[in-house]
Amino acid sequence: MPPRAFRWGWALVGISLAVLFAIGIVWKIIPLFMHPSSDELLGQEIVADHVRSLQVPNHLADVISSDQQTVMSWFHSKVNFSPPIRDFAEQDFRLYGGRLDDLNNRTVATLIYQRRSHYINLYVWPAGQQHTTAKVTTQRQGYNLIHWTTSGLNCWAISDLTNAELRDFADLVEKAY
Repeated sequence: MPPRAFRWGWALVGISLAVLFAIGIVWKIIPLFMHPSSDELLGQEIVADHVRSLQVPNHLADVISSDQQTVMSWFHSKVNFSPPIRDFAEQDFRLYGGRLDDLNNRTVATLIYQRRSHYINLYVWPAGQQHTTAKVTTQRQGYNLIHWTTSGLNCWAISDLTNAELRDFADLVEKAY
């Protein structure tokens, strides 16, 4: 009786299954070693804070006023920097007020603006450097975020406005400071 020929078909099926199994294992293990960037973590924290400000009664603003001087005076003794407080009502971004928040273990000034029925939270705190950085846009949980550094301040804006509208708002803030 002649010897049976080796059947490559079954061997290839076995090798393919082993490779797919190995890929599946690697696919599950690699994320365990990856850590989100500090901007990603901060973005998550900002989204959570923004949502909380909209849902918790009386948390949207500690001072409610469209008057720049009133809001600026309120922040004066609470933070050791001057947040860029401007009312952009002519461009349909009305100053609503302000509050203090804690982000990443630091106190930040939060300016609240309103466009139609949408709120924008603008988080501001001193930057480690004086140079200006380009605006970076992201989207998380249905909210648009944009952040940049200008005049020694970190600025993060978040809203459910469109990305284009939020970018228009950020441009106004940057030009005003």
